[in-house]
Amino acid sequence: MKSSITTGLIGAALVAAFQLTTMIGNFTGSIGGLLFYAPMLIYFASIYFSIKRTKNEQPDQILPFKTGLKAGGITALIICIVWGIAFFIGLTHQDPYMIASYMKANNQAGDIPKMLETFSDRQIMFDRTKFWAMPNFLLGFLIIVGSTVVLARRKR
Repeated sequence: MKSSITTGLIGAALVAAFQLTTMIGNFTGSIGGLLFYAPMLIYFASIYFSIKRTKNEQPDQILPFKTGLKAGGITALIICIVWGIAFFIGLTHQDPYMIASYMKANNQAGDIPKMLETFSDRQIMFDRTKFWAMPNFLLGFLIIVGSTVVLARRKR
């Protein structure tokens, strides 16, 4: 399980760095798209590598299903906690003027007062963080189960 914690911490640091870069920076085009999806790809890869590393540490490299679930779950939990914290920090450090000008350019000027209201209420930001964190953990659970099933097969 030590390798799961290590992989989780490394993945969490990378996910947090990319999440903050995406939220605070002003990236467009293909670079913006890559930065936007990088945290999710790192999250999935970290879970897979954690389970694979746990399999390689097993005697005869046979991975019990429960051990694979535990290794992936620990990694996913660590990353999701740090990811949620990074997302909340990113929300509190966004530039509302940049977002308002973007909304104005995209014919969403009527929604600007509502958007500005959310920047003054920390509870709304906390609720948004919870809203975005839960699907990440659930998607991670699917990757955990899928990776464990694939890696738990015995070689014939």
